[in-house]
Formats: sequence, C-alpha cells, structure tokens
Amino acid sequence: MKILVLSQYFWPEQFIINEVAELLKKNKNEIDIFTGKPNYPEGKFYSGFNFFNKTFDKYKNFDLLRCPVIPRYRASNLLLILNYFSFVVFGTIFIFF
Repeated sequence: MKILVLSQYFWPEQFIINEVAELLKKNKNEIDIFTGKPNYPEGKFYSGFNFFNKTFDKYKNFDLLRCPVIPRYRASNLLLILNYFSFVVFGTIFIFF
C-alpha cells in the first residue's frame, strides 16, 4: 500500500510520527513523507537547513519532501501562529509543484 504521511514535524525533530512511519514501513507499505523544514524546539532551522534549500531529503529509505515554513523563533504567539499557518499555506502551494 502507498501511504503519504503529512506532518509538519518529522526527523530530525523527535516526534512519535517518526516511529509510526517506521512501523508502517515494517509492514511492507511504501511510505513518502511530506513535512516542513525542521525548526522545533529551538525556533530556528536545524544546521544545514534554511527556507530555500533541502526540498528533497532521505531518511532510513523514506523519501521526504520538505516545504518551507516560517520558523517559530523564541515563541511569541504571533510567530507561533505564523509557523503553523505557513506550513498550511506553503504546503498547499508546494504540493502542486
């Protein structure tokens, strides 16, 4: 079965979705991941990532498509809202291309 995992957070960020994807893969499913650029919990992009680079990535035989997001920075409520909203907006645009 082909499965697209849609999650704002995925490796190298530590969330349960990483383990769920691995479990699905063990059950002989073909898994692709659509996610944002990693910036949790520090609020800045992880080393090697920025708004424009690393659109396609690999992790443990998963193909990752990373859409740009506005980083959450050090957490004003407005920036946190923009972070979540940017994943929805950029993800909607990005998925068509």
